[in-house]
Amino acid sequence: MEKIITLIFLGLGLLPWANCSIRPSLQPLILQGSSPHLKSGDAVDTASGEVLSLDSLVKRLSKADIIYMGETHTRMEDHQLHLTLLKGLQTLHPNLILALEMLPRETQPLVDHYSQGLLTEKDFLTRADWEKNWGYPFDLYRGIFHWARARSLKMAALNAPNEIVNRIAQNGLQQLSPEDRRKVASDFHYDHPEHLEMLRKQYAHHPKGKIKNFESFYEAQLAWEETMAETLSELLKTPSRQGPIVVLVGRGHIAHKFGLPRLVGIRKAHTFKTILPIPPDYPSRTLDPKMADYLWITD
Repeated sequence: MEKIITLIFLGLGLLPWANCSIRPSLQPLILQGSSPHLKSGDAVDTASGEVLSLDSLVKRLSKADIIYMGETHTRMEDHQLHLTLLKGLQTLHPNLILALEMLPRETQPLVDHYSQGLLTEKDFLTRADWEKNWGYPFDLYRGIFHWARARSLKMAALNAPNEIVNRIAQNGLQQLSPEDRRKVASDFHYDHPEHLEMLRKQYAHHPKGKIKNFESFYEAQLAWEETMAETLSELLKTPSRQGPIVVLVGRGHIAHKFGLPRLVGIRKAHTFKTILPIPPDYPSRTLDPKMADYLWITD
């Protein structure tokens, strides 16, 4: 099946600079309103402009109910950063929950069996249909999955099925069959003008393919975010939860806190922090502090 929606730059976390090479002519990288030049390995608190040590960053993140870690899916540096932060967070919260954009929530029994050591990696990837549901090489995520499995951590599949999101893009939410409609979130929220405007800009430059129109494009994007938000809100209500939920998700779903943080908050009040990896050759040399609570300059 043609993966129409998996081309959406915002949803995937893919941006034009994803594979840029560093050029000597680049100006210094700075946070707007702050003077220090930022370099690889720096973590910056966007509220204060303070450059933090890894330990300080982990302690600040650990106080939140949900920690949203954005990524560009194809950048190994982003996944390596996530694993570094996960290791630090797990020393403070041994029973943290690892929540995953990569898989639809209907695969949760398979995710449980994998994390409990009841499925081999090969069987898990085959039965969860990783290639169809995600498509990006598992090599990018193997270190995180193996680390979580070795500690028997709870892993949670968050997303809507890719094929259902594709159908929404082609025909709109209202054209789903009752059975398919139950596979995405019950409630959709269309009332955030800044989120809407951000997606209009994405749509203007996006290959249209079989996407019906902007409205179906918008509903498809919401199908991802609303479904993940619904799943996260239920996880927050789990009586036995003993630590924070760490969400691995495309950067577009949390940038400026328009997507997941807002939609989870509508369903369930919670404290949260967002962190985005920034490559050192990021085209905009002045970083917007509203992008996330913390920015980490990767290698």
